[in-house]
Amino acid sequence: MRHAAAEFSYEPLMNLLDRYRGTLLGVAIGDCLGTPLEGQSPPAQSVTEIPTGSAGSDDLAMTLCMADAIVEAGNYDRDTVVGEYVKWLQAGAPGIGRSTYLSLSMLALGESADLASEQAHTATGGLSAGNGVAMRCSPIALRYRGNREAIQDIICVDGRVTHYDPLAALGATAVGLAIEGCFANPADVQQVIADAARDVDDRQVAATLQRAAEGDETTVHPTGYVLDTVHAAVMALVSTNDFESCLIRAVNYGGDADTVGAIAGSMAGAWYGAAAIPQRWIDALADRDRIVTVADELHELSIGP
Repeated sequence: MRHAAAEFSYEPLMNLLDRYRGTLLGVAIGDCLGTPLEGQSPPAQSVTEIPTGSAGSDDLAMTLCMADAIVEAGNYDRDTVVGEYVKWLQAGAPGIGRSTYLSLSMLALGESADLASEQAHTATGGLSAGNGVAMRCSPIALRYRGNREAIQDIICVDGRVTHYDPLAALGATAVGLAIEGCFANPADVQQVIADAARDVDDRQVAATLQRAAEGDETTVHPTGYVLDTVHAAVMALVSTNDFESCLIRAVNYGGDADTVGAIAGSMAGAWYGAAAIPQRWIDALADRDRIVTVADELHELSIGP
Protein backbone atom coordinates (compact mmCIF):
# COMPACT_ATOMS: atom_id res chain seq x y z
CA MET A 1 0.00 0.00 0.00
CA ARG A 2 1.09 3.55 -0.74
CA HIS A 3 1.53 5.83 2.25
CA ALA A 4 -0.13 9.20 2.55
CA ALA A 5 1.89 12.15 1.33
CA ALA A 6 3.83 13.94 4.03
CA GLU A 7 5.12 17.45 4.41
CA PHE A 8 8.67 17.50 3.04
CA SER A 9 11.61 19.64 3.91
CA TYR A 10 14.71 19.66 1.73
CA GLU A 11 16.95 20.59 4.63
CA PRO A 12 20.34 18.86 4.76
CA LEU A 13 19.97 15.33 6.09
CA MET A 14 23.20 13.70 4.87
CA ASN A 15 21.98 10.21 5.62
CA LEU A 16 20.64 7.20 3.80
CA LEU A 17 17.19 8.67 3.23
CA ASP A 18 18.75 11.81 1.78
CA ARG A 19 20.62 9.72 -0.76
CA TYR A 20 17.46 7.83 -1.73
CA ARG A 21 15.76 11.14 -2.36
CA GLY A 22 18.81 12.40 -4.20
CA THR A 23 18.83 9.40 -6.52
CA LEU A 24 15.29 9.91 -7.82
CA LEU A 25 15.48 13.69 -7.80
CA GLY A 26 18.69 13.31 -9.78
CA VAL A 27 16.88 11.31 -12.47
CA ALA A 28 14.24 14.02 -12.71
CA ILE A 29 16.68 16.91 -12.81
CA GLY A 30 18.94 15.27 -15.39
CA ASP A 31 15.95 14.49 -17.59
CA CYS A 32 14.46 17.98 -17.33
CA LEU A 33 17.79 19.78 -17.72
CA GLY A 34 18.78 17.68 -20.73
CA THR A 35 15.50 17.55 -22.65
CA PRO A 36 16.03 20.89 -24.48
CA LEU A 37 19.42 19.62 -25.69
CA GLU A 38 18.29 16.21 -26.93
CA GLY A 39 19.63 15.46 -30.39
CA GLN A 40 21.81 18.57 -30.49
CA SER A 41 25.53 19.20 -30.64
CA PRO A 42 27.18 20.60 -27.49
CA PRO A 43 25.90 24.18 -27.14
CA ALA A 44 28.16 27.21 -27.32
CA GLN A 45 26.83 28.32 -23.93
CA SER A 46 26.03 25.69 -21.33
CA VAL A 47 22.43 25.07 -20.36
CA THR A 48 22.20 25.48 -16.58
CA GLU A 49 18.52 26.06 -15.77
CA ILE A 50 15.31 24.04 -15.71
CA PRO A 51 12.06 25.71 -16.79
CA THR A 52 9.54 26.01 -13.95
CA GLY A 53 7.01 23.19 -13.94
CA SER A 54 9.18 20.73 -15.85
CA ALA A 55 7.75 17.21 -15.89
CA GLY A 56 10.51 15.42 -17.79
CA SER A 57 10.13 12.79 -20.48
CA ASP A 58 10.30 9.02 -20.71
CA ASP A 59 13.35 8.81 -18.42
CA LEU A 60 11.54 10.12 -15.37
CA ALA A 61 8.17 8.63 -16.33
CA MET A 62 9.46 5.07 -16.60
CA THR A 63 11.52 5.46 -13.44
CA LEU A 64 8.38 6.44 -11.56
CA CYS A 65 6.45 3.56 -13.17
CA MET A 66 9.10 1.21 -11.84
CA ALA A 67 9.17 2.83 -8.40
CA ASP A 68 5.38 2.83 -8.04
CA ALA A 69 5.17 -0.84 -9.06
CA ILE A 70 7.85 -1.89 -6.57
CA VAL A 71 6.12 0.00 -3.77
CA GLU A 72 2.76 -1.50 -4.69
CA ALA A 73 4.07 -5.07 -4.74
CA GLY A 74 6.74 -4.69 -2.06
CA ASN A 75 9.30 -6.18 -4.42
CA TYR A 76 9.97 -6.28 -8.14
CA ASP A 77 7.03 -8.10 -9.73
CA ARG A 78 7.22 -8.16 -13.51
CA ASP A 79 3.48 -8.22 -14.11
CA THR A 80 2.94 -5.21 -11.86
CA VAL A 81 5.76 -3.32 -13.54
CA VAL A 82 4.47 -4.16 -17.02
CA GLY A 83 1.03 -2.93 -15.97
CA GLU A 84 2.51 0.44 -15.01
CA TYR A 85 4.47 0.67 -18.26
CA VAL A 86 1.39 -0.11 -20.36
CA LYS A 87 -0.73 2.47 -18.48
CA TRP A 88 1.93 5.06 -19.24
CA LEU A 89 1.97 4.03 -22.91
CA GLN A 90 -1.79 4.38 -23.13
CA ALA A 91 -1.63 7.81 -21.50
CA GLY A 92 0.55 9.11 -24.35
CA ALA A 93 4.12 8.22 -23.29
CA PRO A 94 5.95 11.41 -24.32
CA GLY A 95 9.52 10.79 -25.50
CA ILE A 96 9.19 7.01 -25.67
CA GLY A 97 11.97 5.18 -27.51
CA ARG A 98 11.28 2.93 -30.49
CA SER A 99 12.16 -0.42 -28.87
CA THR A 100 10.12 0.44 -25.80
CA TYR A 101 7.18 1.65 -27.88
CA LEU A 102 7.07 -1.50 -30.00
CA SER A 103 7.44 -3.82 -27.02
CA LEU A 104 4.83 -2.09 -24.89
CA SER A 105 2.41 -1.85 -27.81
CA MET A 106 2.60 -5.62 -28.22
CA LEU A 107 2.15 -6.12 -24.50
CA ALA A 108 -0.91 -3.85 -24.56
CA LEU A 109 -2.39 -6.11 -27.25
CA GLY A 110 -1.88 -9.16 -25.04
CA GLU A 111 1.48 -10.46 -26.22
CA SER A 112 3.58 -12.37 -23.70
CA ALA A 113 6.26 -10.43 -21.82
CA ASP A 114 8.67 -13.17 -22.86
CA LEU A 115 8.06 -12.55 -26.57
CA ALA A 116 7.20 -8.87 -27.02
CA SER A 117 10.74 -7.52 -26.91
CA GLU A 118 12.01 -10.26 -29.24
CA GLN A 119 9.43 -9.24 -31.82
CA ALA A 120 10.33 -5.58 -31.34
CA HIS A 121 13.99 -6.46 -31.76
CA THR A 122 13.22 -8.09 -35.09
CA ALA A 123 11.08 -5.15 -36.20
CA THR A 124 13.94 -2.71 -35.52
CA GLY A 125 16.45 -4.78 -37.46
CA GLY A 126 18.16 -6.00 -34.31
CA LEU A 127 18.75 -2.54 -32.87
CA SER A 128 17.69 -2.93 -29.25
CA ALA A 129 20.90 -2.26 -27.30
CA GLY A 130 19.58 1.14 -26.30
CA ASN A 131 19.66 3.03 -23.01
CA GLY A 132 15.99 2.62 -22.07
CA VAL A 133 16.72 0.07 -19.34
CA ALA A 134 19.58 2.06 -17.80
CA MET A 135 17.48 5.21 -17.52
CA ARG A 136 14.79 3.53 -15.38
CA CYS A 137 16.76 1.06 -13.24
CA SER A 138 17.50 3.21 -10.18
CA PRO A 139 14.47 2.08 -8.11
CA ILE A 140 15.76 -1.50 -8.33
CA ALA A 141 19.10 -0.42 -6.89
CA LEU A 142 17.28 1.41 -4.09
CA ARG A 143 14.91 -1.43 -3.22
CA TYR A 144 17.65 -4.09 -3.21
CA ARG A 145 20.46 -2.03 -1.68
CA GLY A 146 23.01 -4.39 -0.15
CA ASN A 147 22.29 -7.24 -2.58
CA ARG A 148 24.35 -6.60 -5.70
CA GLU A 149 23.52 -9.97 -7.21
CA ALA A 150 19.78 -9.32 -6.94
CA ILE A 151 20.19 -5.87 -8.47
CA GLN A 152 21.88 -7.34 -11.54
CA ASP A 153 19.44 -10.22 -11.89
CA ILE A 154 16.32 -8.06 -11.57
CA ILE A 155 17.57 -5.37 -13.93
CA CYS A 156 18.13 -8.12 -16.51
CA VAL A 157 14.60 -9.44 -15.98
CA ASP A 158 13.17 -5.95 -16.38
CA GLY A 159 15.35 -5.19 -19.38
CA ARG A 160 13.95 -8.12 -21.32
CA VAL A 161 10.46 -6.56 -21.10
CA THR A 162 11.42 -3.89 -23.66
CA HIS A 163 14.93 -4.62 -24.96
CA TYR A 164 15.78 -8.06 -26.33
CA ASP A 165 19.50 -7.40 -26.79
CA PRO A 166 21.12 -8.49 -23.48
CA LEU A 167 23.59 -5.61 -23.67
CA ALA A 168 20.82 -3.10 -22.93
CA ALA A 169 20.26 -4.67 -19.51
CA LEU A 170 23.93 -5.46 -18.87
CA GLY A 171 24.81 -1.80 -19.42
CA ALA A 172 22.03 -0.89 -17.02
CA THR A 173 23.43 -3.19 -14.35
CA ALA A 174 26.55 -1.02 -14.29
CA VAL A 175 24.35 1.93 -13.34
CA GLY A 176 22.52 -0.08 -10.69
CA LEU A 177 25.78 -1.28 -9.18
CA ALA A 178 27.21 2.24 -9.16
CA ILE A 179 24.13 3.61 -7.39
CA GLU A 180 24.22 0.82 -4.82
CA GLY A 181 27.96 1.34 -4.36
CA CYS A 182 27.45 4.96 -3.35
CA PHE A 183 25.63 3.83 -0.21
CA ALA A 184 28.67 1.90 0.99
CA ASN A 185 30.53 5.18 1.61
CA PRO A 186 33.75 4.31 -0.23
CA ALA A 187 36.68 6.70 -0.16
CA ASP A 188 35.80 8.35 -3.47
CA VAL A 189 33.59 8.02 -6.50
CA GLN A 190 36.39 6.41 -8.49
CA GLN A 191 36.13 3.48 -6.10
CA VAL A 192 32.39 3.26 -6.78
CA ILE A 193 33.08 2.88 -10.48
CA ALA A 194 35.98 0.47 -9.95
CA ASP A 195 33.75 -1.74 -7.79
CA ALA A 196 31.00 -1.67 -10.42
CA ALA A 197 33.50 -2.65 -13.12
CA ARG A 198 34.70 -5.52 -10.93
CA ASP A 199 31.22 -6.86 -10.24
CA VAL A 200 29.39 -6.32 -13.53
CA ASP A 201 28.83 -9.55 -15.42
CA ASP A 202 30.11 -8.46 -18.82
CA ARG A 203 33.64 -7.62 -19.96
CA GLN A 204 32.53 -5.06 -22.51
CA VAL A 205 30.53 -3.15 -19.91
CA ALA A 206 33.42 -3.36 -17.43
CA ALA A 207 35.79 -1.95 -20.05
CA THR A 208 33.38 0.92 -20.69
CA LEU A 209 33.40 1.84 -17.00
CA GLN A 210 37.16 1.62 -16.79
CA ARG A 211 37.57 3.82 -19.86
CA ALA A 212 35.19 6.42 -18.46
CA ALA A 213 37.06 6.46 -15.15
CA GLU A 214 40.21 7.52 -17.03
CA GLY A 215 38.53 10.89 -17.60
CA ASP A 216 39.34 11.51 -21.28
CA GLU A 217 36.34 13.53 -22.48
CA THR A 218 37.44 13.32 -26.12
CA THR A 219 36.12 9.75 -26.07
CA VAL A 220 32.54 10.79 -25.16
CA HIS A 221 29.88 9.96 -27.75
CA PRO A 222 26.48 10.57 -26.09
CA THR A 223 24.35 8.44 -28.40
CA GLY A 224 21.38 6.27 -27.47
CA TYR A 225 23.54 3.13 -27.56
CA VAL A 226 23.69 1.96 -23.98
CA LEU A 227 27.46 1.77 -23.65
CA ASP A 228 27.90 5.27 -25.11
CA THR A 229 25.28 6.64 -22.72
CA VAL A 230 26.74 4.94 -19.65
CA HIS A 231 30.24 6.06 -20.64
CA ALA A 232 29.14 9.70 -20.92
CA ALA A 233 27.21 9.64 -17.64
CA VAL A 234 30.07 8.06 -15.69
CA MET A 235 32.53 10.49 -17.29
CA ALA A 236 30.47 13.42 -16.02
CA LEU A 237 30.36 11.90 -12.53
CA VAL A 238 34.07 11.17 -12.15
CA SER A 239 35.29 14.42 -13.73
CA THR A 240 33.37 16.79 -11.42
CA ASN A 241 33.23 17.46 -7.70
CA ASP A 242 29.61 18.36 -6.96
CA PHE A 243 26.09 17.52 -8.10
CA GLU A 244 25.48 20.72 -10.03
CA SER A 245 28.72 20.52 -12.02
CA CYS A 246 28.09 16.85 -12.81
CA LEU A 247 24.62 17.48 -14.23
CA ILE A 248 25.63 20.53 -16.22
CA ARG A 249 28.51 18.62 -17.75
CA ALA A 250 26.41 15.55 -18.50
CA VAL A 251 23.63 17.30 -20.40
CA ASN A 252 25.89 19.70 -22.27
CA TYR A 253 27.60 16.84 -24.05
CA GLY A 254 24.46 17.05 -26.21
CA GLY A 255 23.24 13.99 -28.08
CA ASP A 256 20.87 11.89 -25.97
CA ALA A 257 21.23 14.58 -23.34
CA ASP A 258 18.13 13.85 -21.27
CA THR A 259 19.05 10.21 -20.75
CA VAL A 260 22.73 10.91 -20.13
CA GLY A 261 21.56 13.52 -17.63
CA ALA A 262 19.04 11.19 -15.97
CA ILE A 263 21.63 8.43 -15.50
CA ALA A 264 24.34 10.82 -14.32
CA GLY A 265 21.77 12.38 -12.00
CA SER A 266 20.82 9.05 -10.46
CA MET A 267 24.44 8.29 -9.64
CA ALA A 268 25.32 11.80 -8.51
CA GLY A 269 22.17 11.96 -6.38
CA ALA A 270 23.11 8.70 -4.69
CA TRP A 271 26.64 9.96 -4.09
CA TYR A 272 25.99 13.55 -2.96
CA GLY A 273 22.42 13.28 -1.61
CA ALA A 274 19.41 15.55 -2.03
CA ALA A 275 20.93 18.13 0.29
CA ALA A 276 23.58 18.83 -2.35
CA ILE A 277 21.07 19.53 -5.13
CA PRO A 278 20.49 23.23 -5.91
CA GLN A 279 17.13 24.25 -4.49
CA ARG A 280 16.20 26.14 -7.67
CA TRP A 281 16.32 22.86 -9.61
CA ILE A 282 14.15 21.02 -7.08
CA ASP A 283 11.65 23.89 -7.06
CA ALA A 284 11.36 23.72 -10.86
CA LEU A 285 10.17 20.08 -10.87
CA ALA A 286 6.45 19.58 -11.37
CA ASP A 287 6.43 16.25 -9.51
CA ARG A 288 8.97 16.95 -6.79
CA ASP A 289 6.73 15.89 -3.89
CA ARG A 290 5.67 12.70 -5.64
CA ILE A 291 9.32 11.87 -6.33
CA VAL A 292 10.30 12.36 -2.71
CA THR A 293 7.30 10.34 -1.52
CA VAL A 294 8.22 7.29 -3.57
CA ALA A 295 11.91 7.62 -2.62
CA ASP A 296 10.89 7.54 1.04
CA GLU A 297 8.73 4.47 0.42
CA LEU A 298 11.57 2.65 -1.32
CA HIS A 299 13.82 3.53 1.61
CA GLU A 300 11.27 2.09 4.02
CA LEU A 301 11.03 -1.13 1.99
CA SER A 302 14.82 -1.46 1.84
CA ILE A 303 15.30 -1.30 5.61
CA GLY A 304 12.50 -3.80 6.29
CA PRO A 305 10.00 -3.91 9.16
